[in-house]
Amino acid sequence: MIRPFILLDKIPDLCSDIRDEIATSCPKVITDGSRVFRVRWVDFCADHVKVLVDCRLRNPPSCETYYEARQGILEAIARAARRKKVGFAMPTELNIRK
Repeated sequence: MIRPFILLDKIPDLCSDIRDEIATSCPKVITDGSRVFRVRWVDFCADHVKVLVDCRLRNPPSCETYYEARQGILEAIARAARRKKVGFAMPTELNIRK
C-alpha cells in the first residue's frame, strides 16, 4: 500500500498539469483573466488531498454544450492525474436521501 503522504511532492505539479491540460484542451473555459480560472491544493486529510478546480465556461449552464464542456474538463483532469500516476480517493461517506 502506498501511503498518501508519500505522493505529496506530486501535488503542485499535478495542479499545474491540470490547469495546463484544461487550458489546452477545453476551448469553452475562459482563460483570458476576465473570469476565475484556478487549480489549487486546498487541504489534506488522513487518506487524501483536496484539489480545487474553479473555472467559468463561455456557455450558459442550461444547454447541451455546457454539459459537454463540463465533461471535457473532467476528462482533462483525469488525463493530468493519469500522467502523474495519481488516483482518486474512494468516498468515505455515503449519503442516502429518502
